[in-house]
Amino acid sequence: MPDTVNKSLFEQATRMYDERRYAEARSAFESVLQNGYNLAGCFYYLGLIAMSTSDDALAKQHFSKSVIEDPISADAHFYLAELDLKADEKDSAKEHYLQVLGFQPAHVGAKSGLSIIEKESQPPAQYMGDIYDLLRAGQDQFATAAVRLIDEIRIVKRPVRISAYNGTRLMFKLPIIVLLVFAIGSGLIGYVRANNARRNWVESGGGARMGDEKLSRADVASRIAYQDHNLQGELSIANNLIDTSVKLFLVGGAFFVFYQIYMRKIKSTLITIDRGMITVESGYFIKRNYQIFEIYRVLDFITHQGMFNMSTGDGCLILVFSEGRHGTRVHLKGLASYEELKTLSLKLRSLHLLLRSTSVNKGIMQ
Repeated sequence: MPDTVNKSLFEQATRMYDERRYAEARSAFESVLQNGYNLAGCFYYLGLIAMSTSDDALAKQHFSKSVIEDPISADAHFYLAELDLKADEKDSAKEHYLQVLGFQPAHVGAKSGLSIIEKESQPPAQYMGDIYDLLRAGQDQFATAAVRLIDEIRIVKRPVRISAYNGTRLMFKLPIIVLLVFAIGSGLIGYVRANNARRNWVESGGGARMGDEKLSRADVASRIAYQDHNLQGELSIANNLIDTSVKLFLVGGAFFVFYQIYMRKIKSTLITIDRGMITVESGYFIKRNYQIFEIYRVLDFITHQGMFNMSTGDGCLILVFSEGRHGTRVHLKGLASYEELKTLSLKLRSLHLLLRSTSVNKGIMQ
């Protein structure tokens, strides 16, 4: 049969394949194949048809014959590699992928297949400590940028700035001052009233007891009773004022003790930003709390400066972990000046994006 006829029949068969008329296309390619025309092409398309019906063994036979007829057929080598990889024959698949890249260096499918083989062939990665070590071992550009930024914003055990707590400290100090003022005032007023009452009693009642010729015995007794009654009343009021003073002192002392405990906690708080994490260590005297916040889990970083911190230049870094007005938030006070906090917040946002973009975190954030 003339080649022109075979060529026309081959082209007709390829159109049938493109239209997914696989049974008709198979018959047409087999007819062309029997005529000995374009053997490599016929075997190649017969292999594709076999793959479409999930007959991998037959497909591999056809692609192998196509490669024999045309050794530089990149497409046939590629599908042989895919079939070998599917059958877990990695060595054979790798050889075919390399053949493809030899003919077409930019072949995306071959590069992807080789990458899969290399990853699966590597032994399990040894645990290297934490995410920072994994980032340093990572190869993608996001991991490299994340490591550089982690090193740039590293803060190791920064003691808090006491002035950042001025507002809270004032909430403790004001009650203490008010209670002490009232306690001292009540005590002084009670003491003065008690002394005045005794002095008046001595001056008035004492004279009546010594006798007065112009007063009868009954009048003297009445005056004494009256002065005694006034003395007892004034002494009762004075004692109540002194008791109130003592109580106010006790309440003020309790506030002062709580204030000292609170200040102890503030002064002993340590904040660390390193290795992709923010850690806060705080406590009172013996008991210590250790909190760890992974930066890639934080939804947002907010800086806040209250009224009392505008004069001191301090602020607060807020870590937002859930959305909404009443979402979970962690307030970090006294970490740095407000201007430093604003810069730190921007860098933490960038680090957050890098950590969520790197392949090291793949699967962790599901």
